[in-house]
Parts: sequence; C-alpha cells; structure tokens
Amino acid sequence: MCNYWLHILKDEPHVESCTLALSVSPCEREVDGTKLQTVHYKSWQQLSAALSKVGIGYELLQRAKSTLDSTGLETLHEIQLSPEQLNILGFKEIP
Repeated sequence: MCNYWLHILKDEPHVESCTLALSVSPCEREVDGTKLQTVHYKSWQQLSAALSKVGIGYELLQRAKSTLDSTGLETLHEIQLSPEQLNILGFKEIP
C-alpha cells in the first residue's frame, strides 16, 4: 500500500462530470518519479460510488462534494490505497 493524493477537478462549472487525478503523496518515499494519472467520471455519483468502494467515508465525500461545488477542485490528502483499490478507481498500478 502507498499513500496518494486524489485531486478531483470539476470539468465545467455547471456540468456534473469530473476528473480524478492521482499523484503519489510527497511524504511517500517508496515511489519516485511517477506521472500523474487521470480518470474521467461522467458524474459525481459515479465518482463517489467508486471512492466509497475503496473506503473513503461518507463525511469526507460530503466535504469533498461541497468544496468541489464551490471551488471546482478538491484534493484528498494521504489516502492509502492498494493496487486493487487503484484498479477499482480506474488507475493502472504504479510501479
């Protein structure tokens, strides 16, 4: 397992679609030089369902949705994910 930052970007202000970008936590020493990966979701409901499947709690999801609606972006810091959880979110395993 490794710690990641999940960057959620609203594609357009009045559209439900959003992009989830994955980056390795700056505190993570095991992985160096990885590139940012992105996955597109058609709606917040689709994204929040995937995030729930990997263990992101309801309160954190609600706070992320609120920030996303008001600013257009949100970052979830220090999220520990296994290769299987990365796969559920649509990302390729990071070497």
